[in-house]
Amino acid sequence: MFAASKDVRTIDETLDHIVGLSNVILNATHGKVNSVVDMSKLSYKAKRELVLDKLYQARLKLSKSNSEDMETMDMIFKRGESKRRYDFWFTINGPISNALWHVGQIVAQRRMSGNPFNGKVSVLSGTVRP
Repeated sequence: MFAASKDVRTIDETLDHIVGLSNVILNATHGKVNSVVDMSKLSYKAKRELVLDKLYQARLKLSKSNSEDMETMDMIFKRGESKRRYDFWFTINGPISNALWHVGQIVAQRRMSGNPFNGKVSVLSGTVRP
C-alpha cells in the first residue's frame, strides 16, 4: 500500500493498472475486444501471477505467429456502439511501453519503502543469479 506521496498511486494501484495493460496485450494477440478486469478481491501475489501468466500467453501466441497472423492482432476497444481498432504496432508503443514505465515506478517505490528489488534478478532471462 506504499505510495511515494499522497498524490501518486500506491504500489498496489500501479499493479492493478499493469494487470489491465497485460490484459490489453493478451487480447491484442488474439484480436479480442478489451474489457475491464476486476481485481478488487485479488492479493498482490495473485495479481503478479496474473500479469506473468497473461504475458506468457501473449508470448506463446506471438512465438507461433507469422507476419500474416500479425494482421489480425489488433487492439480493440468498444464503448457503447463505438469500436476502435489499432494495429499491433500500437500495442508495442502503448500498453507494453506503459507497463515497462510502471514497473520502473514500482521498483523505485519498493526502494523508498525499504523493500528493494532483488539485485540478483536477471531481467533479461527472468532468473535469479546465485
